[in-house]
Amino acid sequence: MSRRVVIVITIIIILSILIAIGLFFVSSLNKQQDTSQTPDTNSQTALPGGGTTSVDPLGDPDKDGLTNAQESLWGTNPNNPDTDKDGYNDGKEVANCHNPLIPAPNDKLENCTVGSSIGATPTPSGKTASNDAFFPTPVKKIADNVNLTQAYATAVKDSDKSPVTFSQFIANQPLETGLPPVNDAVIKSAPDTPADTSQYMTTAGDLESLSDKARLTIALNDFFQYRSTYGFTTLAEAVEAFQSRVRLASVPKSALQYDKTLLAYTQLLSATFRQIADFSNDQIKAMVAIRQLDAIDRQYYPQLVQMKAQLLNPQAP
Repeated sequence: MSRRVVIVITIIIILSILIAIGLFFVSSLNKQQDTSQTPDTNSQTALPGGGTTSVDPLGDPDKDGLTNAQESLWGTNPNNPDTDKDGYNDGKEVANCHNPLIPAPNDKLENCTVGSSIGATPTPSGKTASNDAFFPTPVKKIADNVNLTQAYATAVKDSDKSPVTFSQFIANQPLETGLPPVNDAVIKSAPDTPADTSQYMTTAGDLESLSDKARLTIALNDFFQYRSTYGFTTLAEAVEAFQSRVRLASVPKSALQYDKTLLAYTQLLSATFRQIADFSNDQIKAMVAIRQLDAIDRQYYPQLVQMKAQLLNPQAP
């Protein structure tokens, strides 16, 4: 079942909570007008609720060899030394040119020198630029490198800041709902027989794992009540783990379009989850990403469900 029902209900909740959150944001932003447009790099991260979370960018709480700042760059979990659960330490994977978000063995980083990649600047999905054989171009990000929270602070006059202008600013931001192109050449092919299709679908047909309503409801509740984004980080990790299994599958010709759509959708879905999880760096962009989550779910999930049904029952009208 699609996440649509959960998200629609949540949008109703958002409308009621948004005013309260907007008051927090407006109050906080009024105090930050003289800050620069550069993202905050201090160890103290202010939250709109008035609390402060202390995060040392040079700290390494999980002792995996990556600092909190590096964990943020790679998209790994700073409290889990083995984010992709493949038995290899995140820091050692990065230092030895392996992607810490993709389980071994097919996680090798291309164009990488052993011992030098810890200092590399990866994309928000955790992959260094232009090294993903499946996706030659990265997923387009909301507002790209613009910090929307700071943009609101400077674009709207102090006298005009209110929950209404805050909500309008979020609603007016364009979404990035286009699927990234997939490189067909790296997809492994299989004979186009019913048996091969059935075997492929045992791996790639588990769409329910992308639509865990219970986990999404908890993640949304924690986000709006406690400003916690841990649930969205774990959702992103689950999507990435599913996608890594699909990448390894051999694909019959009849399932090629389904496979490409599924790979591209999971790439976009994971990136959207991670933009929500980046709430501490850009609160408004995280709210826009929740809008995007609803939009891509409505656009692509029904397509995948229909394509799956046709593959499993090609004789159906």
